[in-house]
Amino acid sequence: MRSFDVLVLGGGPGGYTAAIRAAQLGARVALVEARELGGTCTNRGCIPTKALAASAHLLERLHQAAELGIELPAPPRLDFARAAARRDEVVRTLREGIAGLLKAQRVEHVRGRGRLLGPDRLRVEGEGGAEELLAERGLIVAVGSEPARLPMLPLDGQRVVSSDEVLAATDLPRRLVVVGGGVIGCEFASIYRAFGVEVTVVELLPNLLSTLDPGLSAALKKAFRKAGVQVRTGIGVEGVEAGADEVRLRLPGGEALACDQVLVATGRRAATAGLGLEEAGLELERGRVRVDERMATAVPKVFAIGDAVGRTWLAHTAAREGEVAAANALGHAERMRYDAVPSVVFTSPELASVGLTPEAAKQQGREVEVGKFLYNGLGKALCDGVADGRVEIVAEPGGGRVLGGIIAGHEAGALIAELTLAVQQGLTARQVAETIHAHPTLPEMLMEAAGDCFGLAIHRAPARKR
Repeated sequence: MRSFDVLVLGGGPGGYTAAIRAAQLGARVALVEARELGGTCTNRGCIPTKALAASAHLLERLHQAAELGIELPAPPRLDFARAAARRDEVVRTLREGIAGLLKAQRVEHVRGRGRLLGPDRLRVEGEGGAEELLAERGLIVAVGSEPARLPMLPLDGQRVVSSDEVLAATDLPRRLVVVGGGVIGCEFASIYRAFGVEVTVVELLPNLLSTLDPGLSAALKKAFRKAGVQVRTGIGVEGVEAGADEVRLRLPGGEALACDQVLVATGRRAATAGLGLEEAGLELERGRVRVDERMATAVPKVFAIGDAVGRTWLAHTAAREGEVAAANALGHAERMRYDAVPSVVFTSPELASVGLTPEAAKQQGREVEVGKFLYNGLGKALCDGVADGRVEIVAEPGGGRVLGGIIAGHEAGALIAELTLAVQQGLTARQVAETIHAHPTLPEMLMEAAGDCFGLAIHRAPARKR
């Protein structure tokens, strides 16, 4: 039996981050992963999706070229096979980069499927046989997640697929029905519509992106309507009939939607089954490991992070959880905060949020002011031809602490970083407003919205008193 200071089970963004941080803190570390390094995010999630989104967004911009005075010799045309090849190359590059980082930090990558034999050891079964590994100081469970399954929509990998199959595809369907109006479903709907596919989104709940601010949901629904994405909310699915030439998705009342492919995007579930977690004493709730703010489980020296915990289902949350778990496994004292975790939806337009919404603040009994600014009031947005969007900042009255905010529009995913920093560090709206922002740039909207929280935005007309 080989021993290490820290064992990490799972090589996704949480797992490899935990392994690297533990090594940086002086530990001898082994990372156990049976599949590709990088986990779902790098190989079957964030990265390949955003590589396709980059192609989709550029294609949309090229269609707007005439508005900026540029005449193209021919209408822009998508070569999806080349876009897919680029997607795969980006994934390969990042996966190799992760391997290089682990090697540089002297983290041993043990290839195989791991299972807990107790609170301090793993049995790993790989191509070369099985071995047992001992964790002397800490064991971190970072096993990730897998697409959720619906019994009435069995996957066949061709006509009825999950995001895994979509992100391995080298051709496009003519008609796509997306079952699920959450982040995954909406991102694919946006990308595929930009590629010219006829897209319909079917969602059981009343709104798209039901876990996010209602304003973001409304902004996306408006954008989908403009782009030609059909949205059917508040409706369930009864079954599917896959034939040789098309798929028929059965809806209530005898209605059916005909298409070439159905994408089942109804969320993800923790991949914790069959790993010996409960036998080792870990507490699970609906398949997710229960942890405290140190990412510690009920078993001493055992930690869990990422989708195995399922607090936010975000790669960047998993990475920070990995840093916290690694530090605590080695005797440091760190705590995980969830009040300043940004969320980004890479649709067109991009949608981003962080911290409290006005509704959430009200439920907590907190009085807040909401500062607003529109993209079409900003010089840089008008210059770039991206004037559709808005920023909202939630802050304590009188220009007090920034508690949260939302952004819907071009580069929302990048812009939300400033608001995340403000929430994390307890900055006030007045401090943000008094910080000089370069002109002309998009971040000026954050300065203006912060000023609007206490009635001193320069480029926004005051609300008329009634």
